[in-house]
Amino acid sequence: MSKALFVFVFVFALAAVECSEIGVAFSGLGFTMTCPIQGEATKWTSGQKTIETHENTLQLTYDDTTKGQHNCRSVIPDPDVQSGSSVHYFYVQGKVCKNCYELDGALLMGFIFVDLLVTGGIITVIYTCARKKSASAPSPAPASGRTARGSAPSVPDRDYEPLNLATRDTGTYAVAGVNRTG
Repeated sequence: MSKALFVFVFVFALAAVECSEIGVAFSGLGFTMTCPIQGEATKWTSGQKTIETHENTLQLTYDDTTKGQHNCRSVIPDPDVQSGSSVHYFYVQGKVCKNCYELDGALLMGFIFVDLLVTGGIITVIYTCARKKSASAPSPAPASGRTARGSAPSVPDRDYEPLNLATRDTGTYAVAGVNRTG
């Protein structure tokens, strides 16, 4: 059981890991792009607009003009790259609304885990309450047919004797469900 729980937690912990270096995050009516270039002047190209900032994030309002391809590059040339600066491309397409909330994997797994705990608690409470009630109930009579005092078995009741076919009513409605052959 403990191995299965460990595997369950490990798999969902891996699913919740996010890369915070580069990416696009939608929030409300806008989005934020994060470039991996740190501490340098960054040049953002969005459609026909070019923006230079000293931050590695750019926040824009999402509409038809900001949908599509964007890129960021360092303004200071990088000696490790042949073209002089490394370029990071983004393609932005999504849906936005005023009251939307993005649900990440860790929060979703938290909801599922809490739901399982609550369900398990309710099952445990019901099980213990039902067990207590059944323990206080009187014990059933022995199945051997003898009563608790050891006397002979009771005479069967006439209401439960088999029907006598000779005295049985043969009217139309009395045999309607018996003879189904037509």
